[in-house]
Amino acid sequence: MEVVLQPLTLTMAQAFNSHAFQEDPSILTMAYARAAIIPNTQVRAIVDHKTGNLVGLLVSGCSIDDGRWWLYDLVIDDRYIRRGYGRAAIAALVAELELYPSVDYLYVTSRSNLVAQAFFVALGWSPIPTDTVEELTFRLSIPSRLYPDSLIRLQPITLANARACLALTVAPHQTRFVASTATSLVQAKFEPHWITQGIYADDMLVGFVMYGYDPDYGWGILRLLVDMRFQGRGYGRQAIELVIQAIRAAGGKSVGVSYEAENEVARRLYQACGFVETTEQPFGEPFAVLTFQD
Repeated sequence: MEVVLQPLTLTMAQAFNSHAFQEDPSILTMAYARAAIIPNTQVRAIVDHKTGNLVGLLVSGCSIDDGRWWLYDLVIDDRYIRRGYGRAAIAALVAELELYPSVDYLYVTSRSNLVAQAFFVALGWSPIPTDTVEELTFRLSIPSRLYPDSLIRLQPITLANARACLALTVAPHQTRFVASTATSLVQAKFEPHWITQGIYADDMLVGFVMYGYDPDYGWGILRLLVDMRFQGRGYGRQAIELVIQAIRAAGGKSVGVSYEAENEVARRLYQACGFVETTEQPFGEPFAVLTFQD
């Protein structure tokens, strides 16, 4: 059994509505409603790869609050239940998430539905504690990924790679922590002391870094972004090390960086690179400095 997840079109939705759950249309209504009101969700059609039949709907997305990936709804047409389509749809979703190294688990919540709960347990989902006894939350571990070692290098942003740079994105819950590459490139245009460079893994552009010598604060890393498809592979840390090498070669004695107080990932990353937080917050947020040893 193999299925593909496709964007849901109006024609698909109308066809699905005319056949599925005629006795209880509220199930579909709730699925559509959740997809409409929960940020960063997708409602997609589950299509049989062999026959092309529309067999169900799947609603999933990344929580903007904590970055968790959720399966919000899984709806199978009454005509196709108990044929393995639900299991195949989850497998297809997991295969997609395997492309994102920073995703370790897929979550789902089941409210007073013993059949659904038994289904998830049978597929290897594990229950986790929740704040209410009326519903259970399960999580499914995303298989570990092994990646070959890549040569990490920094390359200036030019007309040749600007379009690819602008396409770099982070996970939805990370957008409040880092400005877009478009904003950064515009800022660097008007503040030429900032250096903009792409982070390359072999020949693939995987991220962006912006650093330079600020007349008031000295050397600093202003932006660091690794595309959500390539996070969790150590590219950010290697890019920081390359920036440090460049600053030392330019005669710098130290480098500073600031980050949002809620951005624990950034705090741990810079601490791992030797940065130490100071008591000063010149930009109204935590500020860390790495002083070079002679």
